[in-house]
Amino acid sequence: MVNPVQLQKKTFTTSEDLVRFATDLIVQRAQACVHKNGVFRFVLSGGSSPKPLYTSLGNPAQARLIPWKETELFWGDERQVGPKSPESNYHLAASTFLSRIALAPRNIHAMHGETDNPELAAQNYEYTIANSFGLTSFPAAWDQTSPIMFPRFDIVLLGMGPDGHTASIFPNSPALCTRRWVLPIPAPEIPPRIPRLTMTAPLLNAAKTIIFLVSAQGKQAALDRIFSKDQAWILPAGQIRGTKELFWLILD
Repeated sequence: MVNPVQLQKKTFTTSEDLVRFATDLIVQRAQACVHKNGVFRFVLSGGSSPKPLYTSLGNPAQARLIPWKETELFWGDERQVGPKSPESNYHLAASTFLSRIALAPRNIHAMHGETDNPELAAQNYEYTIANSFGLTSFPAAWDQTSPIMFPRFDIVLLGMGPDGHTASIFPNSPALCTRRWVLPIPAPEIPPRIPRLTMTAPLLNAAKTIIFLVSAQGKQAALDRIFSKDQAWILPAGQIRGTKELFWLILD
């Protein structure tokens, strides 16, 4: 029998309280993962919501509590821009906390958005994931008879747009149902209108712990659907639950 995912929905009145809770949660899970498995695989989000959390993770008081030497960082999605662009999800993390922590460059697995061949970039990122997990192949190299497998990240950090998209998985996206781990995504209809690379919904759903960071402002209609018994599955964010823990941390 499969154990149900443990859902926790928490609403905060201040950003400081939300960041404190999220930081403590990440510290606890990181320590537990390294104690049990010797490694902590953490998938980062882009957008504006995680910026205060990233600043907290780079604070010396918090940074020393996270086993960074045993941590591998990944990104759930990336815009097809260079790493120094203000639109880059990697740039957000680099400018807020990567330079302040003891993490070896080989453990920082950035998606390469600065590409003229997004399909090849997606395949390369699948290879990067496979290599981290000690797997000998990756989806773009499989034939249709290959067994489907999805590596299990320890924590995936996500946000949500007003249309219910998460990472760069938009409504009706091919990334919702696929054998692939990473896909190129055309420029969406909402800004910034930049083509993307994204982890797919099945890969994100294989994670042990999912943490959504969401400001309710401008997104209440999507949140109401997410927590509706009959409509959650309609939006991409409502289809991401993970395998053990699902946290919705909402700034009211």
